[in-house]
Amino acid sequence: MNIIRKFTIASMKNNRRWTLVTAIGIIISVAMLSAIATLTSSFLSYIIENEKIGNGDWHVRLQHPDQNELKMKIDQPFVDTVSWQQVLGFVQINDPRQSSKPYLQVTAIDSLGFIQQCIKVLEGRLPLAKGEIVMTEEQAKAYKVGDQIALNLSLRTLNGEVVPAEFGYMRTQDIASDGTITETVEILEQAVDYRFTLVGIIEDSSKTYIPAINAYTFYDSSLAAHYDPIVSIKLTPLRRSTLVEMKEVYKNSENMSMTVNSSLLRYYGMIDNQEISTALAGLIA
Repeated sequence: MNIIRKFTIASMKNNRRWTLVTAIGIIISVAMLSAIATLTSSFLSYIIENEKIGNGDWHVRLQHPDQNELKMKIDQPFVDTVSWQQVLGFVQINDPRQSSKPYLQVTAIDSLGFIQQCIKVLEGRLPLAKGEIVMTEEQAKAYKVGDQIALNLSLRTLNGEVVPAEFGYMRTQDIASDGTITETVEILEQAVDYRFTLVGIIEDSSKTYIPAINAYTFYDSSLAAHYDPIVSIKLTPLRRSTLVEMKEVYKNSENMSMTVNSSLLRYYGMIDNQEISTALAGLIA
């Protein structure tokens, strides 16, 4: 070993130019590898934050939960945080410029839910108590912060059946034997009067496929007795086995449905996604 060491040192002294070039090459190679790793990490962090802003910072969402069963099931070591929300109803918007979004949708969200939804406040603040509301700039143009707003909130229905809030605008067509086509579109029914105080103006974050513009009020625990709440959960630690455990716990729930935020979790590697792997490989290459 000493002979090899002495030979190497002697060679480096006799070939100073070669030694200098080799050292510079090593430094550049290490710097490039570090830069690629940093660039990849920054790119991934950017698309994760962008996804949170667009779709919310939650991992699993439960709908139609049984209240007694839910209390037991959310008390799990892999459950990090739990937030509550509920769609209170819809109001018809009579604005030809909003033909693709004919409704105002009012959703009640708790304090943690406002953080997870990444709602951007343009003026005022977010609701902190029951009866407070925030609206988009377009919908609140006839009001100012502090005004009282009366809304007649209804359910979307089609042929007597309630249309889920996350569905697009619904319509059906029946063709008679003579070829006559009869179209039935969804309507608003079962109206309930609400009175709110406008406390803030928010940036419009409505999804393109939902026929409604969002407005938010504060979620009060008393709503659970009258409505069917939606529960959003963040998991810990973020790995595939955690998601498997989550699905195992909730698989025997008869009426409860579970939605996984796959568009976000795929960036954490918890769900297979070839497109992301290809994009990152291309970035490295």
